[in-house]
Amino acid sequence: MVRGPQLARGYHGLPGVSAETFADGWLRTGDLGFLRDGRLCVTGRHKDVLFLNGRTFHAPDMEGVA
Repeated sequence: MVRGPQLARGYHGLPGVSAETFADGWLRTGDLGFLRDGRLCVTGRHKDVLFLNGRTFHAPDMEGVA
């Protein structure tokens, strides 16, 4: 989860999606990780789906071509 003044408060016209993604000023990114000695270690994703410009991509497919 991330938080800051630069983040949106929700998605315009999508209150249900906003409620799932935003909570009390925090954005649920879907990334998994932990803090070690003050550093963020990202270990994976909650879902293997990426959304870009209104399109849905499956992460394993993207990783296969990278």
